[in-house]
Amino acid sequence: MDENLRKKMEAREERRKVLMGKPISDLIDTILFLEEENAKAKEWRSKLIKIRNIITPEGEKRSQGRPRKEEEKDFI
Repeated sequence: MDENLRKKMEAREERRKVLMGKPISDLIDTILFLEEENAKAKEWRSKLIKIRNIITPEGEKRSQGRPRKEEEKDFI
């Protein structure tokens, strides 16, 4: 585990060095693009959940809110 963590930290440091060398305008453009993509992903996820809720038969739908203890055992 320590070896894996060390590799991740080294990879992160290398990536940091690369990003520090880029112009700030490129980084800002990347951030703006990713924010737009994130908003689209949220919108698509919302639509997908709505479609899933429409096509799921009434007996198979889960109730809203936190599952009861009996229901949690069914999922494990």
